[in-house]
Amino acid sequence: MSDNNMSMKRLPQNFRPVINKISKIPGLGDEKDYKDMVSSYNQINNILEEEGGEYYDINNVIHQYRIQNDVLPVVMRIRKLMKHRNKTVYQMATKTEHWTQCLKRLKKIAIKDTGKYVHTKVVVEAFIKTLKPYADHWMGFWTTINTDHDGNIVDVELFDAEDLRNFLDLIHNQK
Repeated sequence: MSDNNMSMKRLPQNFRPVINKISKIPGLGDEKDYKDMVSSYNQINNILEEEGGEYYDINNVIHQYRIQNDVLPVVMRIRKLMKHRNKTVYQMATKTEHWTQCLKRLKKIAIKDTGKYVHTKVVVEAFIKTLKPYADHWMGFWTTINTDHDGNIVDVELFDAEDLRNFLDLIHNQK
């Protein structure tokens, strides 16, 4: 996803206006409920779109910008929002029928791929490990947990080919 050991020396080109607009979002990083988190998240995405920013840029800024200036507190508030939102999305997804059905499909795939029975617990553990890198990404679990504009869980599906390979590797490497 990103290299957390690297430190960004400067903001991406033309990113200062993005940060300035984001800094004006009321309560950024201190949202009291999920609805407020979704609102702040959507506002940031709209600002990115308006200013020609990219999700890649905001993700890099969140993870790598550490220069002590007026930008850093805003970056830290964005990061706090991202972490809290992603944790909440994950927790909500695990309580849906979409999650249950996804695990059933993954179990069938795992059994077919290994040629032997695979316990549900092993499937769950491998799926969670597959999702883990996305927990620290601005877009969250975008390759697996689909949410609508209001933040509702619409679907849970492991459709990314690389993620599926990682999942199956984890299944094969279970002891």
